[in-house]
Amino acid sequence: MFDKALSRLKNIGQTLHKAPAGGQEAAVAAHAAAQLQGAVLAQTQTPDAPALRQTADAIWACLGGPGNVRAFEAVAGTRLRVELADATQFKPQQAKLAGVLAVAQVATQVMHLIVGPQAPLIAADWRARWRVP
Repeated sequence: MFDKALSRLKNIGQTLHKAPAGGQEAAVAAHAAAQLQGAVLAQTQTPDAPALRQTADAIWACLGGPGNVRAFEAVAGTRLRVELADATQFKPQQAKLAGVLAVAQVATQVMHLIVGPQAPLIAADWRARWRVP
């Protein structure tokens, strides 16, 4: 069941990404499809809870502490979008050791941490334990 839903979501995402640029509806729909895809992936995987907690903690530590994190969310099923108060506190080498595959700098204080399909699970763990402004 999840395989069919995931396949359909991938097709929707590919179709939406081919939509003409500037279409706000397409962008909103693509974001919703990516979030849903992440949720489906999260449901189909049964990660080792202690290992996931350890990864979540290690990635959180490389962000400069809870006072440095302004916002975070899982995006595109494989990324953690984080907004930092001070991006210079981010520790890229520590992030790689923690399991971050790559980092995409989106804006001065916003980055995407590519962590794989566990991104929604890590974000859920963070939401359950830390509050950000």
